[in-house]
Amino acid sequence: MENSTDIILLTPPGLEDMLAEDVRRAPPVLRYRRRGEGFVIVSTSTDSLSTVRAAFADLRLADSALAYVGELTGIQGEREEALGRIRAFGSSMPVSSAVALARAWGAPVPETPSFRISCDRSGTHKFTSVDVGKELGGGVVEQTSWPVSLKVYDLNICALVMEDVLIVGVLLTGGASRAERPRKGVTDVREAARTTLRRSMCNALLRLAGVSRGDIVCDPMCGSGALVCEATTIEPLTFSLGGDIADGCASAAGANCIFPGAPCRERHLIAGWDVTALPLRDSCIDCIAVDMPFGRMCGSWRQNRRVYPRALREMSRVLRKGGTAVLLTLERKVILRCLEQLQPVLFECVDERRITMGYELFAFTLRNVVDNSHGG
Repeated sequence: MENSTDIILLTPPGLEDMLAEDVRRAPPVLRYRRRGEGFVIVSTSTDSLSTVRAAFADLRLADSALAYVGELTGIQGEREEALGRIRAFGSSMPVSSAVALARAWGAPVPETPSFRISCDRSGTHKFTSVDVGKELGGGVVEQTSWPVSLKVYDLNICALVMEDVLIVGVLLTGGASRAERPRKGVTDVREAARTTLRRSMCNALLRLAGVSRGDIVCDPMCGSGALVCEATTIEPLTFSLGGDIADGCASAAGANCIFPGAPCRERHLIAGWDVTALPLRDSCIDCIAVDMPFGRMCGSWRQNRRVYPRALREMSRVLRKGGTAVLLTLERKVILRCLEQLQPVLFECVDERRITMGYELFAFTLRNVVDNSHGG
C-alpha cells in the first residue's frame, strides 16, 4: 500500500481556479483534492517525490509548496478562546511527519531544527497575525522543544488563516533562511528593476490573453521584462516585444532576456519607448499583456488619469482586430471610465478578475473591436 501525503500549492488569491485546472492536467502523481483562497491541496505518494518535484516545476502558477500538517476550524470566537485553541493545536499537530517529508523533498533539516512561523490571514478576527504566530509557535515549542529563530531558521512553518479555518504547512520550496530562496519574484529575471512580477502572475496574465503558437506578444510597459521572458516560456514559438519609458527599465529587461539559459534569447525585442506613442505599425500585435502603473511605485493617480486613456488608444491601434489585451491594475475605476468614455469604442471587456497581492488588483481582459489594418 502506497504512503500518501498532502501538499499545499500556494498561488495569488484569485488564481486558484486556473491552478486547479493545471493540477487536473498534471501527471497522475498529483491528485487534486480541493482548493481555497490562495491555495490548492493535492494528494501524492511519498514514494514518488522526485516525480512530484518535477511536476511542481511545471506548475508555473504555483509560487510555493507546503507539506500539509493539519487544520483547525472554529477560530472566530472570543480572542482568548481562539488563541488557546490555536496553541493547543500547535502542541498536538503532527509537525514531525511534515518535517520528514521536507527531508525527503531534499531540504537539509537537522535533527533539532530552528523554526519560524509565517502567518497569512484573511477575514475578520479578534486576534492579529502576530498573535497566531506567537501561540502556534508556543505550541510547537511545547511539543518539540525546537528553538525559535526569526532570521536564521531551518523550517518555515506557514499558517494560513481564512475566516474560521487555520491550515498549517511546512514550506518545501526553499523556505529556510539557510537554503535557496523560493521562486517568489520572477520568471527568469535577474536584474533588480522595478515592477518585477511573480512568475505565477506573469503566467496568468499571458494565459488570460490567450497567447498561442506563432503569436506576436507585446508588453508596452515592460519594467524588468518578466512578461517578455514568460511569454516565450509558456509558448516557445512566440515573438515578444517589450518597452518602457522609465530610466533603466529597457536596459534591465534587455539583460534579463539574454542571460545564459534565458528562454527568449533569440525571440524578443526590447526598446525604450512611450506607451502613448508606440513605434509600431497598425494591427501588428496579436496579444498584449501589461502590468499598468498603480500609482504607488510607478506613476501617480493623477498621472494615471492622463496616461491610461492615451495608452488604451495606442494598444487598440497596434492590436489586430479581435486581438486581446490583458491589463493588471489597481485603478479599476479609471479603466472602467476609459472603456465607457473613449470614442469610438475600442475594446469589449470580456473578463474582469480580482487578484490579491498585497493590494486588491484587477486583471481586465479586453478584446479589440477596431480594424486598423490598411484598407480596413
